[in-house]
Amino acid sequence: MYGLAALTVLLGLGIILRGAQGLRGPRRADAAATLIGGVLALALGTGIGFLARSTVASDQQRARNEAAALAATPAPEPQLAPVSSGEVDPPGSDSAALTARYEVQNLAAVAGREATDPEITGLYARLAPLCPAEAASPADVVVNLQERVRQRTGRVFPVTDVMQGLISAQEGAAASAMKCSETAGLLATVMTGQ
Repeated sequence: MYGLAALTVLLGLGIILRGAQGLRGPRRADAAATLIGGVLALALGTGIGFLARSTVASDQQRARNEAAALAATPAPEPQLAPVSSGEVDPPGSDSAALTARYEVQNLAAVAGREATDPEITGLYARLAPLCPAEAASPADVVVNLQERVRQRTGRVFPVTDVMQGLISAQEGAAASAMKCSETAGLLATVMTGQ
């Protein structure tokens, strides 16, 4: 749109110059009409330029608003019931270890895999330390990201792909101390193109 505005302004200037040259000749009425046409073309080009600038500014503002909305911590999805592998937790087990195990089991259930799936377990072991403490657990962030992308694009990415993408993005964002939910919001924007 900026190109059209520039072209129209240049055309208007050319018409104005042509009209100004004609004012010296015998056909002054035609030259005055040409001059007025040039001024109108110049005004039109300037108007198109302002319209293009305001359109770009509103698009940028909308993109910032959407990024801020996506970066907001999503409400955690209801936790799936822990999948029991038939084992009884030993007395004095570590609460963090139990939580991690339940999250791995829940992610495996969402992925339709065995509760002790080694790929999901390995990815979770890489993701959990990258996620500073926040309201949403790493598993919640993964499931919310997968669901957000599904709602916006209709595509369902495998849990392992979503985990791998979040790990890569969070490793890149680790220096800025971003929370996983913030990184997931930005990643959703990239994955959905919105």
